[in-house]
Amino acid sequence: MSIEFGCQAYRILAAELPSLPARITGASSEAAHGVLAGVLVHETVVAEGRAASGKNAKVKASAAALDAIKGLPRFEFRKRYGCNCTSAAQNAAEKAAEASD
Repeated sequence: MSIEFGCQAYRILAAELPSLPARITGASSEAAHGVLAGVLVHETVVAEGRAASGKNAKVKASAAALDAIKGLPRFEFRKRYGCNCTSAAQNAAEKAAEASD
């Protein structure tokens, strides 16, 4: 996201879900828990993924996020997620312009 959209405010978070009693879920105790991961852009959830491990949940969430933003032009991404980040290239150009003044 930082390269294509110039966004610096994104995160991939994961947390283990608490186990639910098997009588509630109807599953074995091992299948009743897991990990939930999410991709956030400017505090907006873009996608989520659930799996038995944090690594796999993050992979699922990342793949879902890529599908969600696939084909979006930069201006639409910025509008949809409220992104006002500047890229490193823009920051360098601004600093160079200020130094030359």
